[in-house]
Amino acid sequence: MKKLNEIKEIVVQTIKLSDEFHRFLGNNELKEKDDIKIRYSQEDLKERRKLSGYLESFDDDTVRAVQAIMYIGRDEIYSNKTYSDETEVWAKIEEKKKTLGFETKEIEVDQMVSKSPLGDYLRLGLKLLGL
Repeated sequence: MKKLNEIKEIVVQTIKLSDEFHRFLGNNELKEKDDIKIRYSQEDLKERRKLSGYLESFDDDTVRAVQAIMYIGRDEIYSNKTYSDETEVWAKIEEKKKTLGFETKEIEVDQMVSKSPLGDYLRLGLKLLGL
């Protein structure tokens, strides 16, 4: 299991890659095809792969910790709870992980990467956890 400061570094890098990917998408319109589906271009997929490949390079437990921080940021925006030490932060992350399903690392990474506000959720999760 990674140390909390290592998880924080991974989350910070994930935020950076997510911001880059979504900035790229904002500058490049998605193409409509068959008047129904919107598909990523090959260039879009290459940019997306930077983010998903980064997350997939970690073990399942690390991905689950990042996922838990993301959901803490999404679900607990109005929480007034503060965490005074590393033990409390880990307990909160572990508590959140228990509420989440986990299929495969690739599926879970795809779910995270598909969220437009991924970077915002992670930033807020770090803030709420006092990291």
